Amino acid sequence: MMRRLIELARERRDGMAAVEFALVLPFMALMVVGILSFGLALSNYVDLTEGVRAAVRVLAQASAYPTQAYSNAQTYFAGATSNLNQANLTMTVTVNGTACSGAAACDTALAAATGDAVSVTATYSECIEVMGYNFLPSCRLTATTTQMIE
Repeated sequence: MMRRLIELARERRDGMAAVEFALVLPFMALMVVGILSFGLALSNYVDLTEGVRAAVRVLAQASAYPTQAYSNAQTYFAGATSNLNQANLTMTVTVNGTACSGAAACDTALAAATGDAVSVTATYSECIEVMGYNFLPSCRLTATTTQMIE
């Protein structure tokens, strides 16, 4: 009797493909979600670096508009990072190694620092956000760029 059941089991393979698919599907779905998440984080990082680059470029040319350099840099930064959640972005400007405390102080420091370095550092606290949910709350993206002030 047992031999007959084993022979029947060997002959019938009707549901094998469905069973194999059910076993492989969770791993394939996890792999696809991981690839999409990495792509989203990489896209956020590219946006962040573009924003930092735009801001430091404006600050490096501060002699063209000495009283509005900092506010213009913030405008360019916000425009370049418009795909990111602005509430989770921070931008820090450093002129010749000293952090700016505000727009007026930064503009004054930029005007006096021709030929010195200006640095912009930005941090984004949401690497992967989908439909309003932050999947990696401890993840931080950071980008820094430095140029000489003209």
